Amino acid sequence: MGERKFTVDMEKGEDGWFVAQCREIPEAMTQGKTIEEAKKNIVEVIDLILTERRKKVIDKPIETIEVTV
Repeated sequence: MGERKFTVDMEKGEDGWFVAQCREIPEAMTQGKTIEEAKKNIVEVIDLILTERRKKVIDKPIETIEVTV
């Protein structure tokens, strides 16, 4: 699969850690002591989630559609 881009919100928590959450995959959330660590971690989390989703699609095909609201 080709390279994909995602939007990630980063914010510094009260404890000083940086929290990262992907807008397109809300369950993709992580943290790091530095911005660089949080970026590295969110890339890993997104990759893991997408890998698991692909496995599920292979095991149980589903149809993906776009809708306009």
